[in-house]
Amino acid sequence: MKKTKSMGFGLGIVGFYLTVRFGFDSAWRSVSEYFGYGFELIFSGLIGWRYRKELRFRISWRRELALGLAPALLGGFVIYKWIRVSGIGIPFDFGSAELVFLLLILAPTLEELVFRMALWEATSSVVATPPRTLLLTTLFFSMGHLMALWTVPLSYRPFVLVQALYVILLGLG
Repeated sequence: MKKTKSMGFGLGIVGFYLTVRFGFDSAWRSVSEYFGYGFELIFSGLIGWRYRKELRFRISWRRELALGLAPALLGGFVIYKWIRVSGIGIPFDFGSAELVFLLLILAPTLEELVFRMALWEATSSVVATPPRTLLLTTLFFSMGHLMALWTVPLSYRPFVLVQALYVILLGLG
């Protein structure tokens, strides 16, 4: 009985997030290009509070973390350089300190909170195994990046596709 209730709650959380975040994407962008960050911060905070007993936050710089982080950083740098050389348009001005902070600090932190904490806990109550949870949350993660495909100018769409593919590999990694 408790498992069914937990599964229903998990489905509700995942459905709510997908509906609000992706269903209203154009509304978020019309308010501010950063409005979605506020939603994700509030969402992950509420879900973190709900699952506070199940969560165990242990941030450590163990060898496994370093081994996982190094290829991600190197891969991101290599892909960035490849995009620049290939002539694919990059929709960001890396000369802006605010944008660099948002892209390199705030967005990845919120993405981890949303996809590896809030949606992970909710999805794991619905599917049976961690590999399936990983696959589903990674697909949600890539969908979030792919949503820009319909809102950016045509010249930036190749960048969005490369970014979506990269985050799938990063998410599975």
